[in-house]
Amino acid sequence: MLQEQVQSGMLTNYQLEELAKRMRIPLEFCGFKDELPKKLKANRSYIINMDDSIDEKTGKQSEGTHWTCFQFVKHPNGKEQAIYFDSFGAPPPQVVSQRMQSSFGLKYMPNTTKNIQSMMADTEEFLACFDDLADSVDFKKNEYVLKMFFQAEDPRLRREIDVISNTNSITQGDADALDVSDL
Repeated sequence: MLQEQVQSGMLTNYQLEELAKRMRIPLEFCGFKDELPKKLKANRSYIINMDDSIDEKTGKQSEGTHWTCFQFVKHPNGKEQAIYFDSFGAPPPQVVSQRMQSSFGLKYMPNTTKNIQSMMADTEEFLACFDDLADSVDFKKNEYVLKMFFQAEDPRLRREIDVISNTNSITQGDADALDVSDL
């Protein structure tokens, strides 16, 4: 990915790959949708940028638009599950559907339908709660805000909010993996 993504605040594929590694996510691919491998692997995660690698208007390397992700899981008992996530709630692009069909025989790719982006765009106060990670490394504060936001509506079901104890930057610092199993 390009330097423009770093300047615009958009995560680069390198940062996403490092986060996946630290969070023990079995990431197989992170890149532009037109570079998606022809043969997909089960039990692996894929992150794709919704742009093609070459901007069709300029003929130059694309800056990218936004990231989406998907996964196909084949359980030991034979059960198969797939999910596609787009923060705008859009269905998977044709290339993902085609690759899932040819790799796993999947005719329908379940996807999220909630447009989280518009919810956030309408809630500037919510976004103002977070530190800009380009200027700060206060991951504990940001994690706390997220956990507060996603608590159960019923107060009896809420758990005490705990944040990660490691204050090193997720994409820098020691090489230990970030354990998210309790998050």
